[in-house]
This record gives sequence, C-alpha cells and structure tokens, in this order.
Amino acid sequence: DSVLILLSLYPGDFALQSYLRDAIHDGILSLGVFVTTFLLAARSPDLHDPATLDMLCRIAIESHFSSGLLLSSSSVISFTESPDGILTSIRNALELLKTAHSLPISHFHRLIESVGYLVTLLTSSFTDISKVPRAQAMACAEEIREAQQMFSLSQDVREALAVFAHHLDIWNDGSSTPILEMPPMHTVQPSLGKGDILAPGTESDVVTCSLMLYHLVSGNLGISKTSQVSNRARDFGSGNDAHAAALIVATFRATSWTLTKFYTRLLAASISCLFQDIQSRLGKGPNPLWRAFIVGRLPRLLLLSGKAIEADGSMAADPHTAVRDALSVIFLSQPKNPHLMQYDGALDMLSEPENSRAPSFARDFTQQLLAVGLVDQMFAARVDATLANDNSSRLQIDAREAGVDLESYLTYRISSENGADDTSAFLERVYQDFRCHPVFSEIVRKRFTALATSGDVESLGYLAKILYMNEAALDLVSLHVKISELTAHALVLLEDYDCETVGDPGTAVSHLGDVVIFLQWTLARYNLSTTLHILGEKTLDPGFLRVTDNVRRIEDLSSEQAAAFNSWFKALFDKNSEGIEDGVLRSTRPKMLLMMAATLCSHAITACTEHKIDVDVLANGFSFFTGPLLSWTLVGVVKTLVREMKQTRYQSPHHLNILRTLILSPTCPRSVLRLCGHDILRLLSDPQLAAFIPETANLPAIQAVINEALGLRDDSECSRRLNAIAIVWADQPRHAIQTAFSMIQLGKAPSLDVVRCLAITPPTRFLHTFWFELSMATSLSIDTLRRVALYVLAIPRTPNIPPLLPLFLHNVFPSILDTMDRQPTGAQSMHIELLAGIVSSAVMTALHLERAVLTTTGEQRFILGEPSSAMARRLAADLRHRKHNVTAKLIAQRLTSSATFVASFPVFKMEI
Repeated sequence: DSVLILLSLYPGDFALQSYLRDAIHDGILSLGVFVTTFLLAARSPDLHDPATLDMLCRIAIESHFSSGLLLSSSSVISFTESPDGILTSIRNALELLKTAHSLPISHFHRLIESVGYLVTLLTSSFTDISKVPRAQAMACAEEIREAQQMFSLSQDVREALAVFAHHLDIWNDGSSTPILEMPPMHTVQPSLGKGDILAPGTESDVVTCSLMLYHLVSGNLGISKTSQVSNRARDFGSGNDAHAAALIVATFRATSWTLTKFYTRLLAASISCLFQDIQSRLGKGPNPLWRAFIVGRLPRLLLLSGKAIEADGSMAADPHTAVRDALSVIFLSQPKNPHLMQYDGALDMLSEPENSRAPSFARDFTQQLLAVGLVDQMFAARVDATLANDNSSRLQIDAREAGVDLESYLTYRISSENGADDTSAFLERVYQDFRCHPVFSEIVRKRFTALATSGDVESLGYLAKILYMNEAALDLVSLHVKISELTAHALVLLEDYDCETVGDPGTAVSHLGDVVIFLQWTLARYNLSTTLHILGEKTLDPGFLRVTDNVRRIEDLSSEQAAAFNSWFKALFDKNSEGIEDGVLRSTRPKMLLMMAATLCSHAITACTEHKIDVDVLANGFSFFTGPLLSWTLVGVVKTLVREMKQTRYQSPHHLNILRTLILSPTCPRSVLRLCGHDILRLLSDPQLAAFIPETANLPAIQAVINEALGLRDDSECSRRLNAIAIVWADQPRHAIQTAFSMIQLGKAPSLDVVRCLAITPPTRFLHTFWFELSMATSLSIDTLRRVALYVLAIPRTPNIPPLLPLFLHNVFPSILDTMDRQPTGAQSMHIELLAGIVSSAVMTALHLERAVLTTTGEQRFILGEPSSAMARRLAADLRHRKHNVTAKLIAQRLTSSATFVASFPVFKMEI
C-alpha cells in the first residue's frame, strides 16, 4: 500500500517500479496479493495516471508469465483468496477497464490493452464460481455487459468476457454445477487461421517499406531525440550499392507482392516518411537528409534492385514497367495521395519567395528516375509537363557556362583554391541539387582515396576539413558511398605518415591533423570505431582512437616513446624553450604524438601542482593546443582533463582553468566540442561535485559553448534530457517498441532503433521484451506485427551485434512455447498464429536475402549468422522433440500447411 501511495505522488517513478518488480521476483510480495491490492487502489482518483496504471498492469502481466508456474491460477490469483474476494478483484479490474477508457489517450503507453489483458488473465484463472453469492455474480455479469456495450474492446478481451459472463449466467440461473466440471476455458482447441501463413497479407501496408527505408538511411523521423546514422555506413546501408539493392530485393520477395504493388507501396512509404519528417520539424524546416535520400539516392537503388530481380530469372515482370505503373498509381490517379499534396504544400511554405516554380516531389523524383533510365521522357512529361524540356539544374548550367563538364566543375569548386568559407557556401548549393548528389559523392570518394594514397596531406587535409565542418555534406556522401572506405584510407595514412622528408613539418602536421579530426568525428558519428577496416590485404583497427585519453607512467614508455616524451615536454613546458622546432616534429611520428598528448598534459599539470613548473609556463605550453599544430590532439586531452577533475574533485585549480581556456578558444575545432561535450556537461552538472567547483569558475560560458555545438538551446534543456535518460534508461527499449506500435496505429511510418536498444539491454532480454510487446499489441493486426518482427529479426545490422534471428529461434522461441501452453484460450490462439507467421516469414526472408546477396555480389554469404537451411533444420528438430507440447504441435501444423515454406525447406516435410 505504501508503494502505491508513493506512486500516486510520483507517477511512473522508475525506482518504485523496480522495487515492485524485484519484490515480486524475489518472493517478498505475492503476485496475487499485489494484483488484489493494486486493483483496489486503482479505484482511487489519486492513482489515475495513465503511465502509472499501465506500468502496474505490465508488472502483473510480466511477472505472471515469468513465474514459471504450471497453472495460471497459481499466479495472478492468490491461493488464500476466497472466491468472493477473487470476484471482487475481477469487478475492480472491470472498473479499471472503464477508467482506462476515460483517461486521455497517449502514444507513449498502452493502458487499454494492458488492462484488457489483465482482465483476460483474471477471468480465465477463476475456475469455481459455485461459492460466489448469486447477487454478486449477477452484478458482475451486468458490469461485463455494460463494458461490452460501452467500449470498443479487442477480440480477445471481448471473447474472454463473453465466456465468463456465460458462466456467471449459468450460475445465476440456478445451476449447481461448478465451473471445474465444465470444459475448462484453457483446454478449448484454438481456432487457428486458415490458408498459407506466407500469404501476401494486406496490400495497403506501408510498414514493411517504411522500416526498410529507415534502416537504409537511419534518419530521425521525429520519433526519438537521437538520430542514429550507424546503419547507413554499414554493409547494408544506403552507401553500399550491392547490399542495399539486395536488401530491397529480399524485402520484395518476403512480401509476396507483385513487383508493381511493391513499388507502389515503396513509393507511398517514401512519401509518408517525407511528410512525417516535415511534420515533426515544424518551425525548424525539413530534415534535408530524408529528401536527399528519397529523391537523390533511391532511384539508383531501384535501378540496381530491378537489375537483380531480372538477373535471378524467377519472374517475368519488367522493373521498368512496374516503376511506371507504380508512378501512375501514386502521381497520376485521382484522388491524389493526401500526404503527397500536404508535403508539397509544406515545402511551398518553406521555399524561398524568389523561386519561380512551386516544389513538386513528383517532378523531382520522376526527374531522377529519368536520369537513371527507369522512365523515358514521354512518361516523365505525363507526370509533369515541364519535364518535356531541358531541365538542367543550376549547377549543370554553371558548368556549361564555365566550359567544363559537371565533374570537372564540382572538383574545382571543392578544391583549396576557393577557401573554406566559399566552399561551405557552395556545398549548400550542392545539397539542394539532387541531380548532382551521385556525381559529387563519387568525386569525393575518388579524390579522397587518391590523395590519401599519394600522401598529399595538404589537399587531403583541406578535403577532410570541409567534410567534418559541413555535416550535411558528409551525410550526403554517406548516402552514396561507403564511408568506411574513406576512413580506411585515412587510417593507413595516419599509420604510415612521418615528417622526416617534408619541407615544412609544421604545416604538414597541421594538415594531417585535419585528417585525424575527420577520422575521429566520422568514426564516432557513423559508429565505426569498433569495426575492423579492410583495405586490400591490410586489416586496420581504429580502436586506438578510442583510447587517446590514456595517461601512461613514464617508466612504462618504450625507449622511443620516452625520447619523444622528453623532447615534447621540454618544447612545451620548459621555461627556457623557444617553441616547437622542426627537429622535434621530424623525430616524432604523428600517431605517436596523438597517443602521447594526454600523457604530456597530465604530467605537466602534476608538475605545476608540485611547483616544478610555473603557472605561466603551463599556460604557455597549453596555448600550443589552441593552434592548428596540436589542436587535432584535443579529444584525448580534454577527456583526460574531465576524468581527472572528477577523480580529484577539483583539488587542482589548473584542470578547470586549462579546460576553460581550451573550450572557449575560438580556434577549438567544433568536432572536439561535439565529441567531448556530453562528458563535460555531465561533469559540470554532477550534484556530488557541485560543492567542490571553485566560485571563480566561469561555468555558464563553458556550458553555452558546448550547448551551441551540440545543438542544445540552453542548459536547462540539457539537464532535462540528461535527467530523462537517467530515469528511464533501462526501460527505453520497451518504450521504443511501444512508440513504434503507436505510430502504426496513427497511420504513420514507424521506426525502431534496434541497435540503440541492444546497447541498453542484452539481446536475449530484448527479444523477450519484444515478444511480450508483440503479444500485448492486440489493436494491431497479426500481419502488421509480423512485418515489424521481420524488421527486427531478419534485417542485417552491425558486426558487433549478434544476429537476432538464430538467437530468437534457438533460445527465445522454446521458452515462448512453454509460456504459451499456460495462456488463456483466446490469447493462445492469436499468439500461435502470430508466432507461426513470424518464424516462417523470418526464415524465408533469410533465404531470400542469401539469394539476393549472391545475385548482387556473386558471393555466398550467410548474413544472419548461419544458413537459412541450418536454421530451418534445427527449428524442425526442436518442434519434433516437443511433441508433447500442444503449442509446438499446432505451430508445426501451421508451418507444414504452407506449401511455399515446405517447398523451400523440405526438412519440414520429411521430419514433421
């Protein structure tokens, strides 16, 4: 009771939630007692917070299914409770169901579904009504009929209430037969779905294509505060032609749609993503990344995937014809797609007044299809009459006027001859010209690799600088080429470069420093810092860039490192030093200097604290780190300062003074602020360290600079974000899944950052959470849930994440089977159909992906951890060995009833 009272004062509190879960799990609190107490307390208006009620319902449901008890009656209903008390709890649950329908609907919880599921569990667990007073039974039956008439209940809840009300009516009519002698509800044979479980399903679905697009571009759809871009730079992201095309082909095969229908749904999903993006960014303008991907990149991916579909020879459909038919449905049919009209209208409002033509997605997209050869000029003119004429872009016209082709013009405009400011302004023009995106990206790739191979650090440093200074340009390139190819060449250059033979080592090191900053920022932004890079026969590990803040003891240094340390310490922190001479630069490899910078700075501060060097000498030495000669080493230096301040509780005044000097310097690279900013803000906002911060510290100035670099409006917003993350961190995967389902219910394009979820919770626990949320989402169709599950299980992700499909089939699936045998009949029937659909579709998608990769790359690769045939063989063996498990037998029946599935995996015909 005391915890429930606290929850009324602190709605949805994570600590109280954890306390209840642990108390039930450890046996301190009986689940039956918890349910009874909670349902009684829920009658009080003080507890009528949707998030809190949803949380309490889910604690009960999750604890019930994780208890391991053989009978459901052993869990949600207390052994010591009288039948009269149990019926009172059911009536309290019905009252909570009414309350749930009266509270405001939120997209961040699923209260109505949670309460409905709890009601289903309670009614199916009560097996003896004969000892209940008839007056109370009559009142309960009346309350059930009232709920059925007043509210739109899910099919499972409605069926469970109808069966329970029927038993109550029998008792009210004078029958003395206890329920235990009637057919138990949990033994009734489920009414399984008919037909092929691999049937196409609904053809109006945009969930499948929306999730695939989200994976390819990994751009924020306004659903989460964090935009993940890691997939885009991976093997199955937008930047990899062959693998991205293979993913599209596999998705098409998995839907069982015609090619025209698939392209139609893909185009509709693209428009939904664009419209949703512009809706979520009102007042800020649309995210150009999504438009750059859909208009500038997707047409080429359609061309490549179409060629792969033709190459495998499995169907007679012509991709060019299918694209034209899909465009006709979306762009030419009446009435027009509402999202398309609204998106063009929103773009028109945001466009510059001097623009002569109103924005048109249909025109821009068709123009790109025309450029790659998927449609001809005659069809393009049907979509937009202006496409019948020469539609050269502004940059193409500029190139013609300059007497050169577009490639030569773009190459010149991003060269060092124009200066960083002019180049940045030009890159903004490039971003708005979708027809130039493929050409520009290929120029960057070729130029970067050629300059890195030749060792031209001056030109390469300039190119690297304009890329890390212009985030949009780097993102644009990542849509079209593999970013890991650029970082691999940069790693080789940094590994091998020395200044022994260069004329001006200071200038060379400064230019190489820009390459290092590009490396650090790009590896962090695209989550490549833990990925081995392959370049020819070389295998490169960028892991050393994650530990540049390591401070080493002098006695642990090698002789070469010790000599370099002494030379640099004397050059920087000796009062008689005349600065950094060329000899010092020539004798130290840049990579060694990068790894030694934090050690130099830490020992210098210690020496100053021990009065071995003066404060002025210390400040003069650190001034070199604000210039281009050493500013590229600042990530490790700043992280070291932050860590030592936290460890020493600001005992030395030098750390904070130096940090303030470095951060407030106008020459501090913005990428350094962004890479270290969150660490600094966490340090400065730590309440345990606040009392130790010197009064003279100019914290607002530091926080303002960091907030601006990170895109935070003010310190209070940053604190709110940090606090929010601290409160709900462990429950974020569940919240992300629920949010995706809510977006689907609203008719919006969903997104789900699985990589981020797996950074928070272990894979097996995430999969159990995911299945639980699937089983609770009764407002969504089985077909929709199956498509979301395919995205989670059968989409290839980063190499450092274990493949989820084998883990689900071999570890999670067996425990689900055991749990489902204890479920109520209505829920069990739906869950069997859902689970059979997920398993069959996921294994089939794995097969389609293997074949598509073989077609596009010529390589036989098992992308999802193991061959689909091996997964199917083990699945068949598991089901055969569980012949006494009713659920396993029913799922095996559904799998073998699919001719497509059995034809693809004959093991199910032979072994089951």
